[in-house]
Amino acid sequence: MPKTFTKRREPAAPGSIPDRLQMFTREVRFYRELGSAVGVRVPACFLAEEHHGATHLELEDLSDWRLGADPVEAARLLAGLHRRWEGRAFTEWPWLAQDDVSDLVDTLFTETWTTARNRPDLTPAVRALGDDLVGQVPAAEQRAASAGPPTLVHGDASARNMRTSYDGEIAFLDWEDRRIGC
Repeated sequence: MPKTFTKRREPAAPGSIPDRLQMFTREVRFYRELGSAVGVRVPACFLAEEHHGATHLELEDLSDWRLGADPVEAARLLAGLHRRWEGRAFTEWPWLAQDDVSDLVDTLFTETWTTARNRPDLTPAVRALGDDLVGQVPAAEQRAASAGPPTLVHGDASARNMRTSYDGEIAFLDWEDRRIGC
C-alpha cells in the first residue's frame, strides 16, 4: 500500500465561506467523480467519505515531491485543463456551480485589508490594487465571471498547492475551491 496523506475536516462553521460554498464536502465529491478524469495529475484517492458535513480523505502522499512547480509548465497544464472542460464542465458536473459569496468575501477583505495594506513587503501596485478593491469585490467578481467561457478551474492554483516529482511531473493538490469559472 502506498504512503497516504490523511485529510479530515470537521463541518465548516455555519455562514463561513467553506460552509456557503460547501468546500469540504465538494472536495470529497471531486475525488469521487472527477479526480481520475480531470486531465491533470492529482493525488490518487484511496478513500473519500462525508458524514453530516465532516469529511475524510485518504490521498496519495506526495510530500516527497518538490514543493511548487515551474510556473510556465504549470500554466500550460492549467490552460489545457481549461480548454478540455470549456463549455462542458457544468453540463457534466452541475454540482460544481457555486453560490455567490462575494458579499462575504468583500466584508472579510475590507476588514483584513485595513491591517494588511500596511505590510512592508507590499509593492505600491499591490497596495493600490487592494485599496481599489475595498467595497468592490462583488463588482470585480461579476466582471471576472463574464470574462470568458465557463470551464473547470482549480480555484487555488498557487505554488503551495503544486508538487513536482523527481522526473518533472506536476501534480495539483487541494481541490477544495474547484469551481466553474473562466
